[in-house]
Amino acid sequence: SLRGKFNFTPSGLSLIGQNCSTLHRVCFEFSSLDIGLAIASISHSCSRMQEISVKVRNVDLRDVARITTLTSLRVDTDQWPQLDEAVVSIVQSNQNLKEIMIMNQHQPISDMAVIEIIRSCHMLVKLHIHATRLTGVSLQCLMDCKSIRSLTLVHFKNSAQEISLGLCGLDLTHLSMRSGRGIRDIELQMLVQGSKNLELLDLLGCNGLSPIGFSAISSCTNLHFLNLSFTKVDNLSLMAIANNIKSLKRLSLVKCESISDAGIVARFSTLESLNLDECPWVSDEGLGTISQGCRQLAHLSLGSTRITDKGLYNLTECKFLRSLRISYCNSVEGPGLVEIVMSCPLFHYVVMSHRFKGSETLQKLNKRFCIAHLEADDMALIPFGFNLLM
Repeated sequence: SLRGKFNFTPSGLSLIGQNCSTLHRVCFEFSSLDIGLAIASISHSCSRMQEISVKVRNVDLRDVARITTLTSLRVDTDQWPQLDEAVVSIVQSNQNLKEIMIMNQHQPISDMAVIEIIRSCHMLVKLHIHATRLTGVSLQCLMDCKSIRSLTLVHFKNSAQEISLGLCGLDLTHLSMRSGRGIRDIELQMLVQGSKNLELLDLLGCNGLSPIGFSAISSCTNLHFLNLSFTKVDNLSLMAIANNIKSLKRLSLVKCESISDAGIVARFSTLESLNLDECPWVSDEGLGTISQGCRQLAHLSLGSTRITDKGLYNLTECKFLRSLRISYCNSVEGPGLVEIVMSCPLFHYVVMSHRFKGSETLQKLNKRFCIAHLEADDMALIPFGFNLLM
């Protein structure tokens, strides 16, 4: 596994395949390095390869079709020449693939490649793809893939109930329709009614849904993760969800402006992770209500909200709190954050404004072995405390 910035050369990376013939798994995450020779050498020499994961700017993986033992293929890239042809060749050579993730927004995968994935990989459990080019044709084929449990279709454009008809009968535990277009209430209702075992549901940016559709999520009583960020979920629909789903662990409501009552969020008493970035209704008082109701919180994000140190003092009730993000919270001066570090024994990580650099607050955090990541925001270059004079 190699992630980050290195001074390797393409020929240097090729030594991996040449010398490590018994490799089972490889992971490359580079911003600029050319991994073509490395992939070629691995495909030629590593006869036991099971998992390949790459996140690079551009790559040609047609050599991977030489391998016949893959169970997992994860690719995140801007460019992939002859994408469909490469995918078809790989899945035909590796029919035991259980996990396929292909993210390429500039040249997304097509119906033809998805259909071949389904026909070839009878043990497929997880499919994660950028779905801009997909139509109902490939979704209809998904009905025959009874082994699939986790499905992600990013930027899928729905028409004529293709989503609900194509996914009918699948026993999914994870479903993500991030930034889906044309998904209506009736489709969501049909999906959740047919997927009672859902543990993860991600509807980030699905703007075609109304509170009626969101209320239907309340029937998914096994949900552990729910992402409704950038949607029109409102108080009543969120209340319906809170009243029926009793074991939710992670909830994301970024920029959900139709909600006005923080007390509804507090009803999710089993939450361990909560993201309320850019929610205008999050105040000190509301944060107090949430801290009283969600005592199991470990990770909380409050970026671009109106909270002050007074609100942070309320979080000392959350004794399991481990991390906090308060970027763009311009009214936070520091005492409340220091109190959290003193009161919550597991707290160790905070993301805060770069304006805290060199401040007394940062020094106190460092003494308590708390890692502080300083993030540039609209107050980053303003001297600390200057806003108090305005």
